[in-house]
Amino acid sequence: MPTIQQTVEIDGTLVEAAEQEGCLLNRSTAAQIEHWIRLGRLFEQTSGSSLTKIRQALAGEITIDDFTEMETELFFANLGTSMQTPTQAERDFYASLPPEAPGISQAELYGDTPSHSDQRGTSAGR
Repeated sequence: MPTIQQTVEIDGTLVEAAEQEGCLLNRSTAAQIEHWIRLGRLFEQTSGSSLTKIRQALAGEITIDDFTEMETELFFANLGTSMQTPTQAERDFYASLPPEAPGISQAELYGDTPSHSDQRGTSAGR
């Protein structure tokens, strides 16, 4: 999917939080915001979650700890499925990371090679 440049207004505290979180996870601020948008969208699409709880979670009024067992299971099942099918933009981003970036190799991440330690000493199981 092509990237579209568009100006949107976002609360400054959210941008700052995205910048801080993105630094921790080796993501740009924009990539972190996109990640949060995908999670929110996924959460909204999770059947079995009440709209009230969705709105409360999106507003930061509750956390995943406040979900019912069924809501938690559905959320993580859908999240896992979503993470198994990364977008091309996500693949490109991770491919652009320097070799010394922490984590597993792209080949291990996408299942292109068997899970084993690579030259950086990381493995898919860690």
